[in-house]
Amino acid sequence: LVVSWSLVYELGFYALGAGALALRARGVPSTVLLILASLLALPAALGWRSPTVFYVLGLWPDFLVGVLAWCAARPGATASARLAALVLAAFAVAALALGGSFGGAGRLVALGSAGALWFASRHDHLAARLTAFRIFAWLGAVSYSLYLAHVTVLSPFLNLSQRAISPDSAAFVGVWLVAVLLSLLAGWLLHRWVEAPVERWRKLRWSRPPAPA
Repeated sequence: LVVSWSLVYELGFYALGAGALALRARGVPSTVLLILASLLALPAALGWRSPTVFYVLGLWPDFLVGVLAWCAARPGATASARLAALVLAAFAVAALALGGSFGGAGRLVALGSAGALWFASRHDHLAARLTAFRIFAWLGAVSYSLYLAHVTVLSPFLNLSQRAISPDSAAFVGVWLVAVLLSLLAGWLLHRWVEAPVERWRKLRWSRPPAPA
C-alpha cells in the first residue's frame, strides 16, 4: 500500500493531538502544551532514529509548524500566540542552520507554508487581493482529496511514460509536470464530486434544528 507510510505519521499526530485536547480540557495551559509539543520535535532535530517509537515523530515538526501558525494567528491568546510565533521562528532558524538533519526540502516547504499562513492571518485584506494566496487557499481546500488521488495518477502515468521517454532525458521534466497537473485535476474532481457533497451532507445531517420560538 503505497500511501501507508504517511498514514503512520498522521495517526501519530492525531493521537498526540487528541491527547493535547484532553489535557487542555482538564485545564492545562496552552503555553505548557506548546512547550511539550516543541520538545517532541527534538528527536527529529537531533536525528534520533532509535528506539522505534521515534519513527512516528520523524515528521512531527512538519505537523507542528501548522499548529504553531494557527496558535500564532489566534486572536485573544496573547501569551500562547507570542510563544508560538517564537517557536516557529526558532524552527526556521534550526532548519536553515542544521540542514539535512532537521531541514531538507520537505521541511522548508512546511515552514514556508506555515509562515505564509501566519502572514495571511496578519494581513488578510492584502492576502485576499494576491493571486498567490487565492491559489494557496484553493490548494488547502482540495488538499485532502489531492492526497488521496495523487499516487494513483502519478505512479501509472510516470511508469507508462518511461516506456516512450527516458527518465534521464530533459523531456521527462515535461512528463513530470503533466503528471502533476493531472494529479491536481484528479484531486479537484474528487473534492468537487465526493468530498464537498459529503461535507455538506455531514453538516446538514448532524446540525441541530433551530429552537422553537
